[in-house]
Amino acid sequence: LDAAMRSGLKGENTFGVVPATNGAVDAESIVVNAHVDGWYDAAGDNADGLAVLVAMARHFAKPANRLQRTLVFVASGGHHSTGLNGPSNFVRLNPALAGRAVLVLNLEHIAQFRIRSQSWSVEPIEQPMNFGITNSAPFLIDVGKRGMERYAFNLNPTFSTSVAGDLGGYAPLNVPRVQAIHSGPMYH
Repeated sequence: LDAAMRSGLKGENTFGVVPATNGAVDAESIVVNAHVDGWYDAAGDNADGLAVLVAMARHFAKPANRLQRTLVFVASGGHHSTGLNGPSNFVRLNPALAGRAVLVLNLEHIAQFRIRSQSWSVEPIEQPMNFGITNSAPFLIDVGKRGMERYAFNLNPTFSTSVAGDLGGYAPLNVPRVQAIHSGPMYH
């Protein structure tokens, strides 16, 4: 592996808004975040999360698929760069938009093969995904469990309140934050 340090680069946030069914962007919103910067295994950290974010934005942008709440899709920069934290800057620079959030969902490392650290072998199955829900809301836990059953998600059956990574930048919003993350032995 040939690695090198680079300087003079900067992280940026990009976001898109899908208005609620009534067309109002000032409705309550759900923020969906995925960081766009990556090191080494950038396909798994976090191109997979970004791919899901883009697919969700395309799906929900179709009039037939719009929700009663506005969706804000944030491709955040600065996750792997000291001091940049894209979500904190998104909240700081977009207070009116961020302030209408009632839920934040972070998509990170969401399509990882299972790695056995004892033998460092890769299995052709999905690494179990961890789900964190900051407020342990029964409704959100139920939605997660129904998703496991309906779509055969390989989620760890016990959901935690831990939401490491980008979700810390959304803490000032004081809304539930949900983290979907694979954190196998080689995720960073």
